Parts: sequence; structure tokens; C-alpha cells
Amino acid sequence: MRIKLLAALCGVTIVALLLAACAAPTPAPTPVPPTQPPAAQPTQPPAAQPTQPPAAQPTQPPAATKPPAAKGIMGLDVPQGKGKLRVGVYAYMTQGIDFKRLVKKYTDTYPGVEVQIIEIPGEESAWQPMTQKMQLAAQQKKADWDIVIGPTPFIEPGAMAPLGLLTPLDDLLPKDVFDDMYAGVREEIKWTGDGKSYMVPWWSDVFGLIYRPSMLKEAVGTDKPPETWDEIIQYSDKIKAKYGDKIAAFGADWTFGHRMFIPMLNTFSEKPFTEEGVVNLDDPGARKTLEYMQKLYPYMPATAQQALGSSKAFQSAALAMEIYWQPQLLRAIQAKQPKEDLKMVAFPKGTKTGTIFWTAGAMIPTYSANKEAALHFVVKGLYDYDAVLDSNVNNWKITPFKSAMNALKDKGAMPDWAPGLLPTLDTAKPIPCNAYYLNVEQQVMQEEFEKMFLKGQSIDDTLANLKKRIADGVAEMKKK
Repeated sequence: MRIKLLAALCGVTIVALLLAACAAPTPAPTPVPPTQPPAAQPTQPPAAQPTQPPAAQPTQPPAATKPPAAKGIMGLDVPQGKGKLRVGVYAYMTQGIDFKRLVKKYTDTYPGVEVQIIEIPGEESAWQPMTQKMQLAAQQKKADWDIVIGPTPFIEPGAMAPLGLLTPLDDLLPKDVFDDMYAGVREEIKWTGDGKSYMVPWWSDVFGLIYRPSMLKEAVGTDKPPETWDEIIQYSDKIKAKYGDKIAAFGADWTFGHRMFIPMLNTFSEKPFTEEGVVNLDDPGARKTLEYMQKLYPYMPATAQQALGSSKAFQSAALAMEIYWQPQLLRAIQAKQPKEDLKMVAFPKGTKTGTIFWTAGAMIPTYSANKEAALHFVVKGLYDYDAVLDSNVNNWKITPFKSAMNALKDKGAMPDWAPGLLPTLDTAKPIPCNAYYLNVEQQVMQEEFEKMFLKGQSIDDTLANLKKRIADGVAEMKKK
């Protein structure tokens, strides 16, 4: 999860890859050493969105030509484009992917395009300065990049699409390419305001259960992982009885709504979000989620209040089970924990199967000077088999297209952690692509969860406060 979603925004990316953020893992290329995923999002949400640009829309640059139908992203053929292509790439992605090698392979095949990779530092890729920079350029009918790789749908596109800063992709890609996306990702990239798609997904982070089989075997009597929240609680009782304060039983970033409450809500609700893309607190599953969070809290390490605090406990062998996205399993391996004693499976069930994910990907500014070349670079550069393999194997990121993951499977290259997570990309409901979560929901959830866990606020009062404060915040945003 890019995980700027992450603060420390589990925690985020998937994007990117819109990307979730919402992770990057061939025999062909030399593997790139694993690197740290983007830092988690800060505890406090960003300030309100930048002001709207002038109502009058300047003349649009020429649109790219829609290609013919194909068999998924891996078989898509698009017009090549030509000339200079300015590719803005978030710094966390350049740390995990060798873009020099990727670009060389691309330009050797397609010499008519001159690709310039422009690394965007972390402080500049935060969504507020990115939005402001793109607004200023758009007012002059310009864009600083022809394509930007790294954003996550509910972060940058959620803020920029309402301002007219991005190119909708629905008319640039054939329907079967959208059909090739996992269903949840296909929904994730659509702005809730107009239902149009504003990002080509590349990397997905998916929440699952990460655990130590040896600890389960010793404390519970089996190394088989729990499959439901009730089983998680049963296991946690036995783990606590066995290890006391030495090893915590269960961990999650409970102060971050997108890292515990929303993933769990997905397992108790058929409709975790409203039609306008706000968390659905009127659903009975919302109260049920709070009840289970309260039951799980006593089993968590003291560091669970911090961003990635439970992950750090797991990395030091002080935690038996945790819910995070797949690169946090990689972090434990990098921390010298025994790889053979580290496993990841699908997210625990409530009344149904569910989880949360986010995707990082590529967005094309409205005033991109070379949209055709931008689209071609994404399809033929990022979805080259070697790049897909590098993303999954070295960066532990899921490629959110079925044809891409099937290509890995057919060559025996699919990572062993991936099969249990892939089905959830079809069933889980993503954080909606709009500005409500970052501007309103994130901070309200954190404050109310802290009251419930640290100050004894009741579940009923917590739920009532969440409903009122989020509704008021969304209503205030609509006035602007």
C-alpha cells in the first residue's frame, strides 16, 4: 500500500497501483534487491482540498486514439506515439524498480519515443502539493508531466478528478482491458463523482493475515491459521496464556481507519460504503466491527497505537499474528526473521469474506502534451512481462490484471503469498475514489477510536459520534 496511505498510510500503499496505495514483486532480468515500501500516511489527515480552478475549461490537447480490443492488458496493442515523453515517478517506486533498465528495454523496441524519467521526491508527491502544482500548470494549459506513476485512487485522483485535472481513461482503453482488471480494482479507479476511470492500476497491496506457525503450534497446538475473527480471539486467548507479556497475540494499526476498521467492516457488511462513497455507519456491520475491535484490543502490543507499530513488533518476534498488506511480511524477512516460519493467508472472515486493498498506478494529466505516448508507455513498458515479474517477486506487489498474474502462474513464477490474496481483489470493496476519507473520515475515526480504547468511551457513543462528525464533515465539504 503505496502506502503513503499509510503515516509513519498495514500499512498504505497499489498503487501505486490505484494503489493500495493504494506492493512490488523473473528469471529474465536480474532481480532488484527488495526495498522498503512508501512510508505510512501521517496520523493527521491533510488539510482541505485546494481551491477550484477557473470554471472555464481551456482548449484540451489532442486525445489519444482508442485501441482495438485485446485479450487483457498483456495482449493490448496501442498506437505508439512519438516524440518526448515526460514520466513523473514517485520516489518510492524508483527505489524498487530499475526504471533505467525498463526505459532502455522500451526505447530499444520503440525508438520513436524519447522517455524522460522525472523522480518526484516524497515531500513533493504528497497529495496537497501535487494537486496545487497541477492546478497552477492547468491554468496555463500545461502539465509538468505527461504521465505520473505512483498515485493511489482515494488519494490523488480522489482530489484531482473533481478539479478537472485528470484525463478519464474509459475512452482510451478497450472494454476487455477493464474486464481484465480484478473487479474490486476496476471499481477502485472510478471517481465517485462521475463514475469515470482516472488511473491505470499497476501495484496492489492487499490485507491478509500474517502469522508465525511455530508460535501457533506451541501455544494453540496447531500451525493451521485461524480463519474467522472468532477463531482469532480463541487463538489469542491461548497465545496470551502461553507467552504472557513476552509475545503479543494479535496486532493491527487500530488508530487508522483504513488499516483495521474498514478492512474488518468489509467482512461484516455487504455494503461498507454508501452510494456517494462515504463509510456506511448505518449498516449493522459497523457496530459489529467495533465490538470485535474492542474484543481484540487486549491482545495487541503496546505499539499498536503507532503507525506500523504491530509490524515492528512482528519483525522483532514479539507478535504471533497481524493484519497487514504483503510487503509487511517482506519487512519481517528483511529483519532476519526465519522465512520458513513466516506465512500469509487471506484476511479473516466475519459474516462474509472481505478485506481492504489499495492500488498505485498511472494517471494522465488533462494537459499532458503526449497522451498517446503516455498510454503506450504504460501498456508496453509497465506491463512488459519482466516488469510484472520484478513488481511481484522483488517488490511483493500484486499486478491487478488477471492476464498478468496468469502469465506469472503459467511460468511458475507466482509468489507463494499471492494465491490466497488474489480472490479478494474480486470481492472486496475498495476505499472510494473521492476526497472524503483524507479530509474527514481519517481524522474522525482516529479520534473516536482513541476515546473508545484509551478513555473508555462506549461503543454506542463511539458509533454515534462517528456518524454525526463524518456526516457534518462531508456536508461541509459539499458547500465548498
